[in-house]
Amino acid sequence: MLRYLRCCLLLLALSGSWAAAEEGFGSQPETASPPPIGGAAVDRQPFAIPARKGRVAPPAPVDPAVPAVPALTQALAVKLAAKFYATKGEWAGAFVITKVTRIKLVDLGRQSYRAFMDYDFQGIGVDATGSNRRGETGSDSRTFDYVYDPKAGEWVVASMGTFQSGKE
Repeated sequence: MLRYLRCCLLLLALSGSWAAAEEGFGSQPETASPPPIGGAAVDRQPFAIPARKGRVAPPAPVDPAVPAVPALTQALAVKLAAKFYATKGEWAGAFVITKVTRIKLVDLGRQSYRAFMDYDFQGIGVDATGSNRRGETGSDSRTFDYVYDPKAGEWVVASMGTFQSGKE
């Protein structure tokens, strides 16, 4: 900026006229004349510099005390969903996810996501009704909702949808 102003002043001194600078500033009156040599009256009106088109405000400062929220990747979403399914979901202790065949993550804003997930499962034990599910296999499609827990500093599964809820 300072270099630009110096160049403009040099241009004015060399041209002997304020009119040469009008194209660059656009707000200087045409009747303005250069200051006379010898220290007589000096025009102290500042130059008006027009705003640049497309100029964007600088980003807000980042508080280093507040850690950034890590991204929820598809790999992390699958890992968390499989753990939730096996330990807290309606089939906890009875079935596990063996293979995820499709996943679509949707950012819901406010540090939450929803995953639409198709997967294969296999029985490993007894379900809540007492039925032995060992060896059973199948496939399903469910939604899994994720939220970021700022106290723990990690993503967690908040809920799991019902049978076939993951179909779009």
